[in-house]
Amino acid sequence: MDWTLEQLNSFVAAAEKGSFSEAARSLGRAQSVVSTHVATLEAELGVDLFDRSARPPALTEAGRELVGEAREVLRRCNRFEAKAIARYKGETGTLSIAMGDGVPFFLLNEILADLARQYTFLRIRLLICPHAEAWQRVEEGDAQLALVYKSENRRPEHCEGSWIATVNQVIVAPWDHPLAGKTDISPSDLAMHRQIVVGDSARGGLRHVMSTLTWETNDLMAALDLAWRGLGWTVLPEPMLHAFSQSTPPDHIKTYVPPHPVVLNSNAWTLPPASILLLWNFLYPRQDIINLLRVRLQEAFRNLDRYLGKS
Repeated sequence: MDWTLEQLNSFVAAAEKGSFSEAARSLGRAQSVVSTHVATLEAELGVDLFDRSARPPALTEAGRELVGEAREVLRRCNRFEAKAIARYKGETGTLSIAMGDGVPFFLLNEILADLARQYTFLRIRLLICPHAEAWQRVEEGDAQLALVYKSENRRPEHCEGSWIATVNQVIVAPWDHPLAGKTDISPSDLAMHRQIVVGDSARGGLRHVMSTLTWETNDLMAALDLAWRGLGWTVLPEPMLHAFSQSTPPDHIKTYVPPHPVVLNSNAWTLPPASILLLWNFLYPRQDIINLLRVRLQEAFRNLDRYLGKS
């Protein structure tokens, strides 16, 4: 027999996801590729693994018996590969991901779950940090991958980059801000009130400065928290505000908790959108994992409006 690990992987994914299209999505492959893998595997084994007369295709009795064996083969192969890489390439089997603060982490949940099933040997290290630090971690090799909002035009050494998505930016203020009930707010209106600016003035990295009275932070979450506490208005990526609005304070907090911040109305003009980038170190030996993450992240962000309740 001449079956391959890719064919086994497609078979297991189709069995777990319930359809060839969902299996292809989870693997970052075209549906035709997954279908061909399964059909070729069936031909090599001489058995039908799926009943294609059902919609969606269902596992046959032989398929149900063999899918567990296929999982075990893949687990053993992953373990074998991980040990070989760790011993002879100096790779520990750990993927460190630096997440810029404010990048919507909730979109990663399903992707990481699929990654854990497909690469059982892989250890994930998640680092939530300011964006400048995320860039630096990839550049210095402390992280193999970073998901960040674009704030610099340079590319770190030994790194490749790929555009993932563009998201709207909004003006966020405390619920009782003087501008909260006003329509068609202008830049001159904003200039009269304290702005929480995100960036680092020492590095020339301040963004969207519109007010003469500013406070400064290099952390998007800090900017949101300061605005929430009534200390000024700020500019933030829209998904970040959505994630914050879904959260609730811990039970042990007994002090007054203000209502969620609001988005100020600026219909007459718009802020430029924010670009989300995936940066990765091309010296990392498992570029297949990087490619899978890139494809899945782009797809997840295409469905962002659904997550935000817009469609």
